[in-house]
Amino acid sequence: MAWLVAVDGELEGRRFSLDAPCLVGRGPYNHVFLDDTRISRQHAKISPEPGGHIFYDLNSAHGTYVNDVQVKRQKLGPHE
Repeated sequence: MAWLVAVDGELEGRRFSLDAPCLVGRGPYNHVFLDDTRISRQHAKISPEPGGHIFYDLNSAHGTYVNDVQVKRQKLGPHE
């Protein structure tokens, strides 16, 4: 079982299961709701796929960064 763990902010310490696709954004219908104007309503998706979890930017207005690098699609590993 894989988890997304918030490391700071209002959600610090919360865990979100990544056993199914997980939507991240400012819209209240997302699995991970982030109340921040820099976040698009539907900002990103983390999807379990063969070989690991893939992070997708969903054409967000401000982009998405993994380890300070802007990405559209990124395979995730531990601590990324």
